[in-house]
Amino acid sequence: MTNPLDRLLEPIRVSRKLMLISVAFALPIGVLALLQVWDTHKDIEVSWQELRGTEFLRPLVELNDLIPRHALAVQQVTGGETAQATAMAQVAGQIDRSFDSLEILEARLGIALRFTPNDLARRQRSHARTAAVRQ
Repeated sequence: MTNPLDRLLEPIRVSRKLMLISVAFALPIGVLALLQVWDTHKDIEVSWQELRGTEFLRPLVELNDLIPRHALAVQQVTGGETAQATAMAQVAGQIDRSFDSLEILEARLGIALRFTPNDLARRQRSHARTAAVRQ
């Protein structure tokens, strides 16, 4: 009794059999290589997004430091410490510069970070726009 696969492959020459064997091994390797390239590309894109996000966070971190300092200076000035008025004005200027930087970054990176007004509205985060927070 002969194997049906043997009957199917019997009329094929040896060179063709070797080619079929090569293709049978090369095809899965090629698919795996393609999947690896796609995965690597995805990882690179995630890394770029992280770099963009880190760049966007820098002025936010500055604001996180400056706003409480400004609030303290305002309390001190309203409490009668007029010497703190210049410090309050300096901190207010730094806050304005940080917001300016944030608006520039929002314009430059907003699309890549999905931080446009439409994207924020879709996620019900319109209040997080720089212009809204600055007021």
